[in-house]
Amino acid sequence: MPHTDTTPVSASIASTGLGLRYVGNWVYAYSGQVTASTSKQTVIETTTGSGIIVCRIQFNGFNHENVPGDGANGMATISFNDINVSILRSESGQEDAPYSVYEKFVIPPFTKVKVTVDADSTSSSFFGSVNLVGRVYGAE
Repeated sequence: MPHTDTTPVSASIASTGLGLRYVGNWVYAYSGQVTASTSKQTVIETTTGSGIIVCRIQFNGFNHENVPGDGANGMATISFNDINVSILRSESGQEDAPYSVYEKFVIPPFTKVKVTVDADSTSSSFFGSVNLVGRVYGAE
């Protein structure tokens, strides 16, 4: 079969954004780089499909882009159907908590998922991110 120069419309591509990306039985969402802010920023907001998702949501705290161990304390709040189910807290490299924290979740079908982040700093050189990676079971 010859190789084509175009990507089919139905193909999934790696990208960042608020929504979930489905690839076969896998699902992911990458927030992309987020600048530290004392105001809550929505980094993932979507409604799941018909399958059950078993996943890990990881919050990579706000660290300086060029200086390891320098950063801001941060929080990621995870809610399902507008109910807070978890708060992930990370601290800069100078504190006791880890820079990157995660929890495992089971997300029921047709659930509104929202993740917000905020920090104790507004430094434009402190960046963080959130990743959701998992498997989908029983999707129709």
